[in-house]
Amino acid sequence: MSKKIISGEKNTTTVEKTPKHEPKRLKQSKGVSINISARNVLLTLGVIAVIVACILVGYDQLRQKVIITIKDSQNKEQNYDIKNLAYYIYQGEAQGQSMASLYAQIYGEGYDYWNAEMQDDGTTAASTLADGIIADATEDFVLYQQATSEGYTATDDDKKTANEQTTSTVKNMTRKQKLIKGLSKKDIYNAILIQTIGERYKKDKIASLGLDYKKIKKSIKKSDYKQYDFQYYFVSTSTTNADGNTRKLSADEKKELKKKMEELLKTAKTAEDFATIFGNDENGNAVTKNADNIEYKADGQLIEKDGFDQKIDKKIKAMKVDEISDVLEGSEGFYIIKLTDNTSTDSYDSAVKDAVSKKEESAFTTEYQSNIEPNYDVNVIYKNWNKIKIGSYSI
Repeated sequence: MSKKIISGEKNTTTVEKTPKHEPKRLKQSKGVSINISARNVLLTLGVIAVIVACILVGYDQLRQKVIITIKDSQNKEQNYDIKNLAYYIYQGEAQGQSMASLYAQIYGEGYDYWNAEMQDDGTTAASTLADGIIADATEDFVLYQQATSEGYTATDDDKKTANEQTTSTVKNMTRKQKLIKGLSKKDIYNAILIQTIGERYKKDKIASLGLDYKKIKKSIKKSDYKQYDFQYYFVSTSTTNADGNTRKLSADEKKELKKKMEELLKTAKTAEDFATIFGNDENGNAVTKNADNIEYKADGQLIEKDGFDQKIDKKIKAMKVDEISDVLEGSEGFYIIKLTDNTSTDSYDSAVKDAVSKKEESAFTTEYQSNIEPNYDVNVIYKNWNKIKIGSYSI
């Protein structure tokens, strides 16, 4: 404003030795006089206006704009801003970058994963993540408010968990990320603590729902998850040419390949360690593939209900622990197998755990939607949320 006034004034730089008129003076109560001129008044007002404008702009930049408001049944309202949501954005963008890298390998480095349309309705990865963040954060905030309304406070274990997760997160952040609004160590700690208290409340709520865990466990047939663990050598009976086309080996080629596997079998049956027949590389690591493209794998597994290779499953099940098979021809190639365990219950235990987890989540979702969520009025202020550039905020 002051610049506009100054530029509009005429050039009056000529100085007269003796002014024709003395400037008017204003007598103050204490007898002090001040020179008054229209120009000085306007300039002063202009400077004041600029200062006020700067203060207002600075305040608008510094203050945290509310993104989600959640009001409970008692009309008690909690506001959540970028400091509460930045950690969710950081986690989502970190996962998204893995997909972005994959798409870049397929479509080239110039491919804009975050803003490319993933569906016909114009949905992008950025908009999908934005919606997911709001949904996840809203549920966490509601659970936190419900927990605190029922007397939950941060325990020493809660604080320890939040502190450990915060330390781990900050350790993996770049210097630039640590300076982003909402990603200070304190902000991350507070966000994780809210999640931790909400999760503890959720766990307690699930425990109160009276689920029949014996029935859930009984629904998983142990026989379906009979497990056979083994080490094996494998060579494919197919080959790929320079054009990327795959073809099955001829009868003569397969015969020659089987002969090489039989030679390897002789060594395998007398070796002290089945896993190190190919020796070690220059770094001391076990070689897992030889010049004939025969591969060694340590993690073979057959689960009764899934199988491994239909052509050789029965032979694997008939083996004894530490027994080494003959050269077996499966549907994809030749195998030499050493059975290492047939008593493990890991797969069964994992299946039971998954079944319990799904049942708990289903029961809690019903409880949340029926008896918790309806007690809260959630308002997402999208005019503030949409200003956050998902896909580039923390990257």
